[in-house]
Amino acid sequence: MMHIPLQPILYPTTVFLVDDNQSYQHMLRRTLPESCLGCFFASPARALDHLLERQRLVQSAEFDLSAAVQRMENRDPSCDTSGTLGYDVLLEDGRFDQVSAIVVDYHMPEMNGLELLAAMREFDCTKILLTGVADEALAVDAFNAGIVDQYIKKTDNQFVTKLKRALDLAQARHCASRGLAALNDMGKTYRDKRVQAGISHVVAREHIAEFYWRAEPNALLMFSYSGAVSVFVAWDEEDWAFQCDVANDAGAPRAFCDKMAARKIMPIFWPERAYSANARSVPAVMPQPIDHWPGAHYGWSPIESTPHLHNVTSFYERFRQVRSVQR
Repeated sequence: MMHIPLQPILYPTTVFLVDDNQSYQHMLRRTLPESCLGCFFASPARALDHLLERQRLVQSAEFDLSAAVQRMENRDPSCDTSGTLGYDVLLEDGRFDQVSAIVVDYHMPEMNGLELLAAMREFDCTKILLTGVADEALAVDAFNAGIVDQYIKKTDNQFVTKLKRALDLAQARHCASRGLAALNDMGKTYRDKRVQAGISHVVAREHIAEFYWRAEPNALLMFSYSGAVSVFVAWDEEDWAFQCDVANDAGAPRAFCDKMAARKIMPIFWPERAYSANARSVPAVMPQPIDHWPGAHYGWSPIESTPHLHNVTSFYERFRQVRSVQR
């Protein structure tokens, strides 16, 4: 079976947490990373029913083709997926309700944690079992049987750190399987681990909640937890040569071209892919070298919420505002 690499995306997801101990539930609430939406249950049976219903709604949700066509006709670069294969998750308003992990305590009255996870075995998400010291052998057997993906002892001094790390990995795994597949070599720079290290640095520094690779203009569209919009671009030597040639051919100012050639500026052409003769002003940043990749750089810049971004009907900051009103 041929493996088709997917472009990087990341967005907040939902985590199911099942524990009949209310005090421990409160602790888990404080443990959750900001990128996780928690659904807490004291009853295993209720958690299972809720997950089944959620999966049914996800599977029955219809993709609004008319809205997608309208966005394309408006030349919305946030939604332009030409030259790609797959479903564009940025168009899915319910993406934050997708379950990336289930965290279950072993000791519960209705059914124990292993019985619950066994009933949830067919759900495609990370399954984490919380155990006591006496349950470790059972947890190892369940891991070997594929019922759980990870178990964490409640008595572990690093419990909070390990659980946060497990949930971060679950979110990353979930999102990694939902990116667009680019045709030919489009966007290959962003799939490189060296570039992804730069992406992670910007995500942490700028408090980024979500990002999505866009075919046009071959860049990452980012949203912070406060709703601020930004763009991340990465160019290798081939990309630099292309961008410099386009700028020269399009009649860009000589000083602008010289600074690009000397790698003193890295223009952010959003929403275009390259310099345009019609461009009124082009923001530029200092290019940041990509470690262990000679000649490659990345750049990040905030952008104004231009009209075409209004077609993105849901991002995390807006989603949280709506959810808080509904509650």
